[in-house]
Amino acid sequence: MQYFTLFLFLCIVSFTSCDGRDRANKSNTENLVESKLSDSFFEIIKYFPETYSEVVTDTILSNGYNVKLKFYSDMNNYVLNDFKIDTIHYKHYYREFKGDLKIIINGKTIFNKTIDKSYFTEDLNETFWQNSIMGNMSLDESQTTNKHLFFKVFFCIPESEICKDYNIIIDTKGESKIEELESEIY
Repeated sequence: MQYFTLFLFLCIVSFTSCDGRDRANKSNTENLVESKLSDSFFEIIKYFPETYSEVVTDTILSNGYNVKLKFYSDMNNYVLNDFKIDTIHYKHYYREFKGDLKIIINGKTIFNKTIDKSYFTEDLNETFWQNSIMGNMSLDESQTTNKHLFFKVFFCIPESEICKDYNIIIDTKGESKIEELESEIY
């Protein structure tokens, strides 16, 4: 009986000492920060796109060109936009995009390359190239001739209006030339 009374006394003391008086005079925000749960509540992480994305086009032109383009998200490379608004920490991961371009004329492959940032510049340490992603790549049929294919490509820094537009011009021998265009605001 003596042990039961001692056990009961210890239970009463332990429950009354855990009544939360030390937290009563603190704000809810302070209590949440102390509990370390705030790290997950005050951090919002998003991926753009959330899952793998791919667009495949296979175009046969009247001038004999067969253009195969696969534009897809690179799930291993991204640009991070990291910012804080009030007490919330946002992390937006924008996945890089690439384009696999294959051009065939009269049954002969004249061009077969992957188009990404490195295709446009050797200096990937430049601020624009570190923070931008490829927005799209498409055949520009309105400019294409019998001797040249034109592809429109643009890069933008996510959540900004800073963009660069390019034409990739490919001739009948598979030689390519990059032409920077006057950028538009998207």
